[in-house]
Amino acid sequence: MIINEDEMLATLNNAKNVLLIEPNYHRKYPPMGLMKISTYLKKRGIRVRYERNYIPGAYDLICITSLFTFNSKEVIEDIEDIQGGLFPAPIMLGGVLATLMKGYFDKNYPNIKVFAGYSKVLDVCYPDYDIGYEIPWYTDDISHIFTSRGCPNNCAYCAVKQMEGDSWIIPEWQTLLNDNWHKVMLYDNNFSSLPFEHQKNVCEYLINNNKEVIIQSGFDCKFIDEQKAELYGRLTFVHGGCRTAFDRIEEDGVFQHAISLLRKNQIAKNNIVVYALINFKETPAQALYRLRELVRMDVRPYPQLYEPLNKLIRDNPFYDKAHGWNEAIAKTIRHFFLLPNMYKRHDFFDWIREMGAERPPASLLTEDDIELMQMKPEMPIRKAM
Repeated sequence: MIINEDEMLATLNNAKNVLLIEPNYHRKYPPMGLMKISTYLKKRGIRVRYERNYIPGAYDLICITSLFTFNSKEVIEDIEDIQGGLFPAPIMLGGVLATLMKGYFDKNYPNIKVFAGYSKVLDVCYPDYDIGYEIPWYTDDISHIFTSRGCPNNCAYCAVKQMEGDSWIIPEWQTLLNDNWHKVMLYDNNFSSLPFEHQKNVCEYLINNNKEVIIQSGFDCKFIDEQKAELYGRLTFVHGGCRTAFDRIEEDGVFQHAISLLRKNQIAKNNIVVYALINFKETPAQALYRLRELVRMDVRPYPQLYEPLNKLIRDNPFYDKAHGWNEAIAKTIRHFFLLPNMYKRHDFFDWIREMGAERPPASLLTEDDIELMQMKPEMPIRKAM
């Protein structure tokens, strides 16, 4: 059953003993949704327990979060363990998978409640940091925060529009920060697109309170101008904490201009990390052009392999064969550009011929693969600055 925000909150309010489950898939960051639900429940005197998988008990509600669609196996295993166990309890499912595949769960698991999107009520709750989330790097010195939701873009490869819709600024976002902690992880999905006054308020708060910052979702290069770059340049970034993206060949020129503005405003090159989508509606030669541009500009590339938003199985890799991608090409490009000691010291094609020829994944490339990657990339007309 698909439910709205009011129904989701009513379900929480009516509970007395709640199990919060973050399925046992790999993840790098704490589960913000469950962290806020935990605070919401505890303020109402409701008992809360957090686990990475189902632990049988006398619960009257079990909340399961979900991450990527290809993590469905772990989520479904928990649902079926609960429903088939000795102590079945009502289940409420939320998160990315629940939002993108709500129809799938409504059809196949009609007895569970599926909440799609996010809750403005929960978003103003301070995250519960008292629970141990079993993340190796996780410390109590980092505030995890959204100051806004949504994005004006509607990129076919991104789930944000379906998850969050249009932009919304979270009121009194400052109350979600711990003033005694030194670092802030900012999760806003398109901070650069927000009204400048809000950006200024957030940045000046972080600057005046001596916070070190990680811009997790990255600045959007299309919205960076002289004024914003000057503002961002006043922030103190955690190493690699200034993140942006060069995901499409159509951003050629716009992206380089944005990076030049950031560097002009004294953001160190070792603080800049650039996400670069590959394997999505462009040729390997075009992807290589973007990645080699990042190396030329002396910023760190982070190639991300596109996965379809409705993909339910991790062990079923997708390659954009229509544009020439295959496993050997995709894995070779990622392997080379993820390791600084490779892309900083070697040319990509020299490395393939001289050093990668006898080791996978480069050794799996055919001559046709190499020829395809060496083709002159078809380039759109550069956008005016």
